[in-house]
Formats: sequence, structure tokens, C-alpha cells
Amino acid sequence: MKRIVKFLSLAALVGCSLLAQDRAPREDTPSATANDAVVSPIIDVALIMNDLANIKGQIGNVNQDVSADTVLGVLGDANTILTGSSISEALSELKDTTTEGFADLKQTVTNGFADLTATVTDCCADLKQTVTNGFADLTVTVTDGFADLKVTLTDILGQVSDPASDDTVLGVLGDADTILSGSSISAAIKELIVSGTWSDGTPITAAMTISVPGLYFVANDFTGDVAIASDNVTIEGHGRTITGTISATGYDHICIHELRVQNPGSVCLDFNTCLDICLKHIFATDGTIGFNFDTCYTIKMEDCKAADSTTYGLSFDTCADIVIDQLRSEYCTANDGLYAVDVQNIVVAYSQFYGNTLNGMTLDATSSAVLLNCGFTNNVVTGLSLINTTTATLVQDCKFVANTNGVVNTNPTGVIFLNNVATGNLTADYTGVVSATVVHAGSLGTAGTYDNIYTGVTI
Repeated sequence: MKRIVKFLSLAALVGCSLLAQDRAPREDTPSATANDAVVSPIIDVALIMNDLANIKGQIGNVNQDVSADTVLGVLGDANTILTGSSISEALSELKDTTTEGFADLKQTVTNGFADLTATVTDCCADLKQTVTNGFADLTVTVTDGFADLKVTLTDILGQVSDPASDDTVLGVLGDADTILSGSSISAAIKELIVSGTWSDGTPITAAMTISVPGLYFVANDFTGDVAIASDNVTIEGHGRTITGTISATGYDHICIHELRVQNPGSVCLDFNTCLDICLKHIFATDGTIGFNFDTCYTIKMEDCKAADSTTYGLSFDTCADIVIDQLRSEYCTANDGLYAVDVQNIVVAYSQFYGNTLNGMTLDATSSAVLLNCGFTNNVVTGLSLINTTTATLVQDCKFVANTNGVVNTNPTGVIFLNNVATGNLTADYTGVVSATVVHAGSLGTAGTYDNIYTGVTI
């Protein structure tokens, strides 16, 4: 190819030179002797002819052997190798052959994948059948196992007609039923409780006076009063109801648990001049006062409730050392949920005072009082009333909501309010004394720099 390009370049040069020699000189052409005359190149025709001969030799002819290394010799040899056809025809045949080869390959691959799909499908079908058979065998095995278990349990349970010596469950129970005078076992157990033969305590079945220390239990609901006339008395209520009054005057170490006491027209539980009283899970309802304590010391109340009293839910007069946890006092129709006067050292925690006609709680001339996490809601007059120089009092983490007044405090000294919330009270959230010794501690709220949050009418 390089020789062909060289040949064409030389031919063009020769042509241009010959044309330059044959053209007539222009009129304005300077003479050959002029200083600015153009000197025509000298053409060596013999040299050009020699180059053309060389180019022709390189092209050659188709009859030459490929070893001659001429253009036509190589092409002629290729033509012979390609079965005598022209090169274009030979290439066309090669294309057709290649296309057919790829078509055969495609068909072979397609058939191979078809065979593979069939093989996998057959394997999955075999696996499915194997798993199905396995689960069927497992179902039969489990069913047989439960059948055997059922038979075994039936043997263990037996029948109530079996003698106790057979050692079956129903046989033994049937024997117990016979021993218990033919009644059902549940009825027999109840009779044991009532008769006192199943307990170390003494049953209370009707109104009585307890004059001997010890454990007593309420065996049934009844109407009548129970008077405690001894120290060291414990009464287990077992969730029963007594319609009447439980009272003690001048006796110590009294515990009452799990009992409902209702007494329309009088006090439900009445303690006077007593020391160490423990009340747990007691519900006092429909009395003039739910719980009344007069000159009593060391009182513990847990998870008790007073409701629908006509005066006070709880009343403390001249008492000391009181701990109340999880109390609810509600719907007293005339006065307060809790009223304490001349009381020292009282702690009320996690308790609720709701819907009382006067105040939720009143502390009157009380010292060393702590109210912690209590709620005062929907009380008609005031949620919490602190009056008559109630001192050394902490009110913390309490809520006063939807009362007429949240808090009324008339004490000039010794009351600390910390982290309380009063909101939605109709007249005022807080009403009363603001001084250096009535501390609203903290940094939040609308009433100065206090942690107490008063959202309505504030101090």
C-alpha cells in the first residue's frame, strides 16, 4: 500500500511538471535574466520512469506465487485457497457457515436448558412426595402418641366411684367427698372455714365484742357492730362486708385487713385513745365518717378507700405519727375528704381526693406534714386548704385540677411548695401568703421563679 501511495504522488508531480513546460509565457513574465525571475525546476524523466517500473513490479499479477510478495500475487493465492471463487463470494460463504454454526449452538444450548428444567422439576416432585410422606408418618406418630397419653391420663384421673386405694385423682376426691358428709368439696371447705376448724383464728359470724387477744376472721357478711376490747387483735376480713361499726377505745396494736365496712347514719371505723393501728385494704362507705381517729398515735393505712360519707372521709383529731399510702377519699357529701386538726407528723403519699363537697384535704394547726404525689380533683371549694398556722409542711409533686381553688394557704411561715402543678381551677390555682418563709422552690412556672406551674389565676 505504501508503494501505491508513492506511485500516485510521483505521477501527480510528473504531470504538474509537464504542464508547466508546455504553457506559453505570460506577457508580464519577467525575463530569465531579471533579478526576480522564477527558476523552473529541472525534471528527471528517466528517474520518474524508473520509479513507475518499480511500482508496477510491486503490484505484480495474479499468476505470481505468493512468495513473490506482490499485491496481485497474494490476492490470487487467496482466491485459489478460497475454492476458486471470488474473495467476496468466499467471505459470503464464510458468513453463512458461521451463522449456521451459531444457530446450531443456540439450538444445542436451548435443548440443554430444556433437559435441565425437566430434571429439576422431576427432582422437586420427588422431594415434595418425600416430604409429604414424611409429614404423613409424623402425623400418624403424633396422633398415636396423644392417644397413648389420653389413655394414660384417663387411668390417672379415674372415676369418683373408684376406691381411694386405687390411687386415682377422682377416686381420692370422691372418697374425700364421702368423708365430708356427702357435700361438694368446695362447700365442705367453706364449712371448714366457717366452723373455724381450718384456721388458727376465731371466726366472726355476727356482732360481737372481742375481749381476747388473737387472730380473728370474718366468716360471712352480717349486720352488727364489732367492739375491740383487747390489745393485740388482728381481724382478717377475707373480702367480707360488715354493716355496722368496728370500734376500739383505749386498746393498742390493732390490725384489720381486707374488709368492707358500711354504716349508714354512723361511723364505719372508730378509734379513740389507741396506739399502733394498722389498716390495709379497707373500704369504708356510706357512713357519717369513714375512718375516725381521736387521740391516736402511730397509725398506718395502706390502699384504703373512703366514699360517700356525710361529713368526712377521714378525720384525725389530736393525733401523731400517721402514714397514709395509696388512699382514695371521694364524694363526701358535706365536708372534706380528709380533715386533720392538731396533728403532728403526718405523711400522705400517692393518694387521691376527688369530688368532695367542701375540700379535698384540710390541714388545720398541723405541723410536720408531707404531701407527696397526691391528686386533688373536682373538689367543690378547695383542693388543699392550709389554715391556722400549719407549719413545717412540704407539698411536693402534687396536682390540683378542676377545683374551685387549687390551693388556699393562710399560713405566714414554714410551708414549701415544690414541683406542683395547678391548672384549670375555676377561681385560682393558688391563693394565699407569699413571703420569704413561704417558699415556692425552683425555676419554672408563671408565679415568679418557682418550679410550681400555675396556669390560671396565680399568686
